[in-house]
Amino acid sequence: MTENWGLPIKDWGSPTEDWGLPTEDWGLPTEDWGLPTEDCGLPIEDWGLPIENWGFPTESLQNIEVDQRCSEVNGDCDLRKADGHKSNDDINKNFEDHDLRKKNQDTSNENNFLIQAPVRNSFDQNRDHSYSCRSSANRNKSYTPEKPVVIAKKTYIPLTFDDNNDLAIEAGLNFPTYNKFEVKVSGIEVPKQITLFEESPLCDVLLSNLTKCNYIIPTPIQKYALPIIMEGRDMIASAQTGSGKTTAFILPILYSLMIKPSKLYFDLNHCEPQALILVPTRELSIQICEVITKLSKGTNIKCGILYGGTATYYQKQKILGGVHIIVATVGRLIDFVNQGIITFQSLRFFVLDEVDFMLALNFQKEIEYIFNHNTMVSSVERSIIIFSATLPEGVRQIVKAYLKPNYIYVDVGETGGACKDIAQTVIEVQRFAKKQKLLALLQETKNCQGIIIFVQKKRLADFIAAFLCEMNFPTTSIHGDRDQPEREKALRDFKTKKIKILVVTAIAARGLDIIGVTMVVNMDLPKSINEYMHRIGRTGRLGNSGKVVSFFDPQFDQKIAPSLINTLKLADQHIPEFLLKYSNRGECGSTSSFGDVCGKNATVTSEMFEKEEKC
Repeated sequence: MTENWGLPIKDWGSPTEDWGLPTEDWGLPTEDWGLPTEDCGLPIEDWGLPIENWGFPTESLQNIEVDQRCSEVNGDCDLRKADGHKSNDDINKNFEDHDLRKKNQDTSNENNFLIQAPVRNSFDQNRDHSYSCRSSANRNKSYTPEKPVVIAKKTYIPLTFDDNNDLAIEAGLNFPTYNKFEVKVSGIEVPKQITLFEESPLCDVLLSNLTKCNYIIPTPIQKYALPIIMEGRDMIASAQTGSGKTTAFILPILYSLMIKPSKLYFDLNHCEPQALILVPTRELSIQICEVITKLSKGTNIKCGILYGGTATYYQKQKILGGVHIIVATVGRLIDFVNQGIITFQSLRFFVLDEVDFMLALNFQKEIEYIFNHNTMVSSVERSIIIFSATLPEGVRQIVKAYLKPNYIYVDVGETGGACKDIAQTVIEVQRFAKKQKLLALLQETKNCQGIIIFVQKKRLADFIAAFLCEMNFPTTSIHGDRDQPEREKALRDFKTKKIKILVVTAIAARGLDIIGVTMVVNMDLPKSINEYMHRIGRTGRLGNSGKVVSFFDPQFDQKIAPSLINTLKLADQHIPEFLLKYSNRGECGSTSSFGDVCGKNATVTSEMFEKEEKC
C-alpha cells in the first residue's frame, strides 16, 4: 500500500493528486514492481526477498574472490564499486570478457581469500538508488556487480640441487696444521679415533663420493666424530669454524642408515624420518642438504628439507614421498609436526647444529617440545649429536639435559678461538665515517671478488649494497626481510662469482661454506665475541688463508673490546694501541677451563638478534 513506502503520504512533499496523473495510471500496478511496496526505503536485508531472488546466483556472494590487498587486520576489502550507470548488456558483456581472461589465470583456492554473504552491505552502500524500482522491461535482466581482479600470490618453489657442481672448498696450504690442534675428549669408553677415511668402515660408495668432494684427509673433528657416532653414542662437539663439522656428522649417519637399514615408514598423511638435523637458518639448511645429496649419491638414501619462505605444499609432497633424513629450521618443522605430517617413531639420529645460536634466538621451548613429543622414541633408541663452533658453559649445561649419561664431549683446538690462518685487523672508525672508510678499503683492494660485509641492521644492508653498486662494485645483500627467492639468488650469484661483494646481517654468520671468500669486513662489530668468531669463520676455511677487517666505534663497541683483545692474543694477531684503552670496560673477557667465552655473552647475543630482527 502506498502509505507504507517508508513515509506517510502527507510527508511526500505534495498531494498525490498534484503529481500529474492518478496513481492507477503510473504504468503498472504497484504489486508488479518486483518487491512488496511496504518494504521500499528499508535496508537491503529488510526488503522482504530471500537472497536467491536478488537477480544473480547465491554462489556469486558465497565465493566472491577479493583482491589480496585485503587488510588482514580489520578485514576491509578492496572491492570495486559497481558501475550502476552502465546498461545491463554492457555489464554482462564485460563479465563475459572477464571470465574469458580468468581461464588463463592460475588462481587456486589456496592463494585466494573468500568473503561470505555479509559483503551485501557493501552493495547497499554503492548501489544507485534509481534502480530500486524498474520498468517491467528492465526488471527481467539480471544485474551482477563487476567481479574484482584477483592478484594471485606468488608461491616459491626452490631450485633442484645440482650434485655435479664443483663448489666444494679444497684444503689449503695450511691444512696440515690442523693435526697440531689439541683435542680434548671426555667420556666413558671413548672409541678410538681414525687417521684416514680408508681406516673407517665406510663403504666404497661413500669413499668415492668423499674423493669427488675433495675430502682426502679427515680433519681432527672428523677423526673423532666418525667412530663415536657410528657406535650410536651421544656427543657434544666443538671445533673451529671451517674445520669440517658438517661432514663429521653426515658421514656416520649415512653409514649407519646403509649398513643397518630399517624400514622407511610413510604414507599419504605422514612420514617417519630416521634422522633429523635441526638448524637455525634457512641458508644453512640448504647447504647441509646439498652436502647430504652429494655424499649419498649412488645410494638409496633420500633427504628432505623444510624451511620457511617456500611453498608448503611442495615440501609436503617431497616429505610424504618418503625420506630417510630431514634437514629443517625450527619454525617449519614445528608446523609440520603439529599437522601430524612428521612423527618420530622411527628416529635414530637427532642432530642439533649451531645449537648455541638456536638457544640465543629463544628456541629452547621449541626444542624441548620436539624432545617431549608423544611420538618421540626413547633415549635408548636414538642418538643425540650436538655441534657448534662456540659452546658457552651455560649452553652446554642446557643441552646436557637431553643426552644420555655416557655422552662424549669433544673439543678441538680452543673453543671459541679464531683460526690462525685468518689475518685480523681492527681499525678505529666513527659511525658516520664508516661508509667512506669502506669505500677506501675496497678501492685499495686489487680484487674485490669474494668479500662479505657484515652490518647490524637490515635496512643498512640494502643501503650499503646500493651505494657500492653506484660506485661500480657489483654487490648484493642477504637479510631477514628479503624474500626467500631473492636470498637464494643472492647467495647463488655470490658463490658463482656473478657478484663480487655480499652485504649480510647476522643470519649469514653461521655455517655457510662458500668457496673463494677472501675477506670479511665487520662494518658493524657484533655485541658478542661468539658472533665475531662465526663471522670471521666465513674465510680461512680448511687451511686456506683469509683476511678480516673490523671497524671499531668507541661509542658502541667498548663492551666487546676485552674479549676482542683476548681473541687477537690467542690467534697471535696485532693488537692496536687504541683498543687497549678499553681493555677493562667490557662485561667479560675471561675464558673458562674449556676455553669457552663466559656465559654472559650468550645473553648479549640473544638481545642483539632480537634487535636485528626488529629493524
